[in-house]
Amino acid sequence: MAVMQREKVELRDVGETVSIPDHPVGKAMYYLKCICNVLDLTKGNSKLQKFTDFGNYRLLTDDDIDELTVLLLSLDHKNLIGKCLIPNEEACGDSSNKFIELESVRENMVIVDDILIAGQQRQVNRLMFFKIVWLQTYCLTPLEFLSERLDRRRAELARRNATRALPYPTPTYRSQASVQSYPISHRTSICCTIL
Repeated sequence: MAVMQREKVELRDVGETVSIPDHPVGKAMYYLKCICNVLDLTKGNSKLQKFTDFGNYRLLTDDDIDELTVLLLSLDHKNLIGKCLIPNEEACGDSSNKFIELESVRENMVIVDDILIAGQQRQVNRLMFFKIVWLQTYCLTPLEFLSERLDRRRAELARRNATRALPYPTPTYRSQASVQSYPISHRTSICCTIL
């Protein structure tokens, strides 16, 4: 858990001003970019560069957006808040979020060096202060949109698979009584008939 002491702390701002698309996918990609600035997530994710290029969110395929959604859901924001994402309206100033280097705060804060995410240890590289409006705009609202979208896509896929897999009609066989009603010459050559 990250705890700020009451001492005056000089923070080294390492953020930059960016233009974020007004689209849930672009906002979610910006949120992931912020998380990547805070945590080392490069291990085992080859698509991370593509998923953090929020200016080009339109280039993602439907499958990419599904994969992005699953990744973001695995990075549960509740596990990050208070550890590497710190709600602090005052520290943000005029911005909705602010990144700071760990070295500049290590002496004045109790911080977490590593966080366990999806069963893997991830190193904390920086801290990010944020305003609640930032969390709502770039995390909660886009994740709600993406989760609902993923649920709709799963339901549509299940519906399509159900209509493709139409069951074959069950074969019916003539009973022995119906065979006996045929003349003797036909009975010897027919054992059963599938209708």
